[in-house]
Amino acid sequence: MVAIKASEADRFVAKPDTAHPIVLVFGPDSGLVAERAQMLIRASVEDPNDPFSLARIDADDLAAVPERLVEEAHTVPLFGGRRAVWVKANGRNILPALEALIAAPPQSDCRVVIEAGDLRRGTPLRNACERAKNVAAIACYADGERDPPASASPPTRARC
Repeated sequence: MVAIKASEADRFVAKPDTAHPIVLVFGPDSGLVAERAQMLIRASVEDPNDPFSLARIDADDLAAVPERLVEEAHTVPLFGGRRAVWVKANGRNILPALEALIAAPPQSDCRVVIEAGDLRRGTPLRNACERAKNVAAIACYADGERDPPASASPPTRARC
């Protein structure tokens, strides 16, 4: 997994890296998680309202039919162009679906965005993403909880 630093998250969301076709967006700031997931989708497809270019999958559906995630990620858009799959994890176990997707990642013209809640270290979903090289993760914390703002400079030391 490539952990995207808080200071670089907006840049990554605006122009996602094609080397990481799977993006996990998680954290305790649910508003920021939802906002960044939406921005990733808008950066990944021309029209997010087009059902041929954006597949929305609920975690309940993936828990019932895990192979659907790989099928959706490998579906070629009917009229060409880019495609995205938006998964709302909302606490259900989607690990079997995610592991299958990591093993068979989508092509560069498809982005899979997994919108999750607060995932603590050690949770199975986060662990699977941390082990994968083709997954980028964006942690969303309220201001001041994690990384300092990009404009903050390190403290200076006085010389003696």
